[in-house]
Amino acid sequence: MIRWENISLYPHWTVLPPGRPFKFTLYFNGLPKSVTSFDLSEIIPEPNGFYFPNIRRNAQDVYALDYPG
Repeated sequence: MIRWENISLYPHWTVLPPGRPFKFTLYFNGLPKSVTSFDLSEIIPEPNGFYFPNIRRNAQDVYALDYPG
């Protein structure tokens, strides 16, 4: 990850409102062109990190993901 907006990073947590959508942005270096899908996983030393499996790559390399909250 090279940049983030509207969210804090470990060990400082952003409290997500339960049952309500929350929007934040994560920026990563580009993936190799051979990648067609990927998983995004929050690896933290606590339970309930987010996990988005099998994200299909798109031409813009920009992804809006909905976290159920």
